[in-house]
Amino acid sequence: MNAARGVSFGAATLVLSTGTARLVYSKKETAMDMTTRLHTRWRLVGDVTDPAPTLEFAEDGHVSGDTGCNRLSGRYTVDSPALTFSPLATTRRACISADLQAQETAFLAMLARVRRYAVSGAQLVLTLDDGRTCTFVRSMD
Repeated sequence: MNAARGVSFGAATLVLSTGTARLVYSKKETAMDMTTRLHTRWRLVGDVTDPAPTLEFAEDGHVSGDTGCNRLSGRYTVDSPALTFSPLATTRRACISADLQAQETAFLAMLARVRRYAVSGAQLVLTLDDGRTCTFVRSMD
C-alpha cells in the first residue's frame, strides 16, 4: 500500500497502481443487493401506449401495478436471478381504447412468462422464457 502511486475508483472498483503493477479490487454484487434494488416502482418503456404499465415490488413478496387500464396485484418469488409471479389478480374495468386493451393483454401474458431479472442502475430488465426481454425504468411518481 505504501508503494501505491495512483489510486482510482468507481462505484464498485478500487484500483491501486505502483507505476509497474496494478491491483484491482471489485465488489461483487450479491443476490441480496439485486433483490433489494428490485423493491421500488418500475414503468415499462418501449413501444407502449400511455399510460404505461407499472410494477411495484414490496419487500414482503407482494407485487402490485397498473396495466394501463386496470390495477394488478399478486405475489412474486425471487431466487436471484430467477423471478416468477403467482397468478395475478386484476380489477375488471373496461379499457378506454382497443390499443390499451391490447397492451393490457400483452403485458399480463408477458408477466406469466418472466423467468429472470436484472437491475442495473435505474433499469429493470425482465427476461422471458423465449429469451426476449422487457425493460422498465424506475418510476419517479
